Amino acid sequence: MSCNQSATPNYGFFAIVILLPFALILMSGCSTAPQPAIETGETRLQVVQEILEKNVQKFATLQGRGKLVVQSPQQSFSGNAVVNIKNPDSIYVRIEAVLGLDVGVLFANTERYLIYSPMENLAYVGDASDTLRLKSFLGFDLTFQQMIHCLSGLATLSEMSAAKIKMKEDGLHIIGLADAIFYDYTIDTNAGLIARLEMKDLDGHVLRIEEYKRFTTIKGVRIPQMMRFTRPRQMESLTIFYDLLHVNQPVAAGNFHIKLPADIFKIEL
Repeated sequence: MSCNQSATPNYGFFAIVILLPFALILMSGCSTAPQPAIETGETRLQVVQEILEKNVQKFATLQGRGKLVVQSPQQSFSGNAVVNIKNPDSIYVRIEAVLGLDVGVLFANTERYLIYSPMENLAYVGDASDTLRLKSFLGFDLTFQQMIHCLSGLATLSEMSAAKIKMKEDGLHIIGLADAIFYDYTIDTNAGLIARLEMKDLDGHVLRIEEYKRFTTIKGVRIPQMMRFTRPRQMESLTIFYDLLHVNQPVAAGNFHIKLPADIFKIEL
């Protein structure tokens, strides 16, 4: 064998050596593909409800930052939102316009809520035991619990009479009636979360639509990164996109504090 012949590289061997790690990675990815949170073909209402509730029970805190968009005939705006939640008793929301200017700040617990408007130098204070009057702040009046669901995206099923579960082309549906309102939930079986809720009155008019998208898992909690709430007849919508999201990490008490000026004027709602 000549020196020239011995120096000829074995390209086939090198190709195998180079491609083998990629093949192993692909094979590994296939074998470790995440399993759906709800098994295909599952039609037991109690099983689906338990999967939804167990995920919510894992949720303790949220710290989020992202884009908030409010649209209504009265006002439409978008801004950056900072959200802190301590489940089940504390909510803090700060909305910033361009250049970091605060548009409004909200703190709420199960007893009271406060909305601070820096530009007006006004603080609106109300009782949280019923409905939080947030139309001017978030576009919707919500109960405290609805607001936690709204900002975390971790909605649960309402208590409904004659609830039924069925598989449709767009996913698993849970349908029922509560307080003269028809509820139609669409469940994302892969994420094990509510992907959509449509509420109608007895005449078939759509009262409210909730949409949850961009599902991810953080600290063992499955959670959406985008939420949209719409009231078609009122032409109102609220959309939240989280760019940064921390779940189940300690949140300092100061992150729920609103520092008010000494000359603030308070209005009782």
